[in-house]
Amino acid sequence: MLLNNKKFFDLTHIIFTLSLFLVSRNLPDLNIFFWIILYVFALVLYVKDLKVNFIILFLLLCASLFIQLYFFEFVLAKEFFVKVIGILLIFRFLNIKTKSHLFSFNVICLFICVLNLTESQDLINSLLSTVLLILTISNFYLSNQTTLIEMDLKNMIKYLGFGLGLIPVIAIFYLIIPRTDITLNLFNTSKNNLGIPDSINLGSFEQISESDEKLFVLINDNFKKNELYFRVKVFDQIDNKKSWRPSSGYYLIRKFPNSIQTLNFTPQNRMYNLIIENYKNSWLPVLKNTTIVSDPQDYSFSIFNQTYRSKKEIESKKLIQLRKYTINMELNDGLRQYYLDLPNSISSELRKWADTNKKGKTDTQYLKHILNTFNKDDYYYSLKPPISENINDYSDFFFKIKEGYCEHYAGTFVILARLAGIPARIVTGYLGGELNSVGDFYEFKQQDAHAWVEVWDGGKWIEYDPTLAIPPNKVKTTLNQILKENSEDNFRIGTSLFKDFSNYISYLDFVWTKSLISYDKNKQKQFIQDLKSLKISKNIILIFIPISLFLIIFFISKLTPKNIYKIRFYFVLLFSKKKDKILNSDTLDEAFKKLKPESQLKYLEFFKKYEKVLYS
Repeated sequence: MLLNNKKFFDLTHIIFTLSLFLVSRNLPDLNIFFWIILYVFALVLYVKDLKVNFIILFLLLCASLFIQLYFFEFVLAKEFFVKVIGILLIFRFLNIKTKSHLFSFNVICLFICVLNLTESQDLINSLLSTVLLILTISNFYLSNQTTLIEMDLKNMIKYLGFGLGLIPVIAIFYLIIPRTDITLNLFNTSKNNLGIPDSINLGSFEQISESDEKLFVLINDNFKKNELYFRVKVFDQIDNKKSWRPSSGYYLIRKFPNSIQTLNFTPQNRMYNLIIENYKNSWLPVLKNTTIVSDPQDYSFSIFNQTYRSKKEIESKKLIQLRKYTINMELNDGLRQYYLDLPNSISSELRKWADTNKKGKTDTQYLKHILNTFNKDDYYYSLKPPISENINDYSDFFFKIKEGYCEHYAGTFVILARLAGIPARIVTGYLGGELNSVGDFYEFKQQDAHAWVEVWDGGKWIEYDPTLAIPPNKVKTTLNQILKENSEDNFRIGTSLFKDFSNYISYLDFVWTKSLISYDKNKQKQFIQDLKSLKISKNIILIFIPISLFLIIFFISKLTPKNIYKIRFYFVLLFSKKKDKILNSDTLDEAFKKLKPESQLKYLEFFKKYEKVLYS
């Protein structure tokens, strides 16, 4: 049977659009542009009712799959297979002619929304997936009707009840079904560019700090923004090409066994919580002197670098609880020397400057002198510094260009400290974040990537941030400055309102995520056990709130005078049916006559009013 009715396609088109939106969320701009092209292509063919040869469609399908695989760098991850389903949906949409075609279209959409519901951990995605599920099942129902159903108030309430009735099923499905991740690499591919690179050259942070993708959230506990130095990697080796590389904890343990002596370790009462995004890497951002409290067996710790790594790639959001501590340590001579090593390729100009300026100064005075040099002399901070003729030319930066990013200042500071016999290293991670004043939490994005310095002094590593030595008037125009200036012009009110609205949306997503990811395997087992034993738990109550809400609304909407009399009429006859032999087929008059005389006298007035309402 051909589907010529456009109203079937109106709902189908909405479902199609919503499905593609869910499939193509959180993709790079170029990949999103590719999906927009596919969508417009499908829409034009649909509106113009153009016919395309099956062979051409098949070739276009193969080409689309290859292009999407290229965008995923030939990695057959779970996300790629979801995109494959989206592409198949597009080509199914192009050729809906019969009910069986529409049925297969609805099945694909159903699969997309269920997959999103079971995997999504943000509020917007979950709401959209729920709407898509309700619309898709409604489309199943409508496509099997022989006559067109008008969307009046009665039918709208009917579908609303149907949708709310699905919510408990959706919730139970989410609470019971486990989540798994499968990834298969076909070829050697580039690594995830979120996080900190494995080596630092001058200009490295310029490449990684352009993304505004969210990485983690700090649930605030009276933290000050200048305290929030979240460490990820420590760079302590510099090679002949003056590239900085990190030493793994395993390497340092093998090379320097028993090289660290812990003199004092005191756990603090101060704890903090992080919500980690699914950035598909194993690095973990932590504050200095921190230990993980929740599931510590899932992470490896480096005592040398005071950093953590997850033993598995982080592929779903996690809530991690951490505790601060104080510690004093002693490094042996071999490890101290390791943090002093420099290649012979360090310029003689830098060596001479360090020798000259260290004379007559303590280590602390000398380090402050370096900071004062950055502060007093003509140094600038810039996202787009001039490029030196030579790669990693720290001497050229320090004496001539005097304009750079955080890795320029941190790298130069460590080199000058080591030249003066002071053990030092570069620490990288994320600084500051953005405070959401509505929910009192900090959001950290990739663009918050930063590099600073740690210097060994008196049994502990002391933080120095050379970038902060640059005066504000010598920070050249950045994207953040442009946004700040825009907020101070004639659009200040609009910008402020938009920011407030954005903060509220972020807060709702934060509350949703926090509740969602706290639902772990133990809670899942407990929920299943409650279902088996028919135990009424908090989750079960919350699940059935929507359907209960609808039943209340539906009941109130039905409270017309006629229905109120009808309900009372049923109560009157409830105990009289068998006794007075009243039948369901009896009319109002026949039912009244079968009542006993005393009952007739009692309900005479009621029957008169009911008859008047019933036939009015």
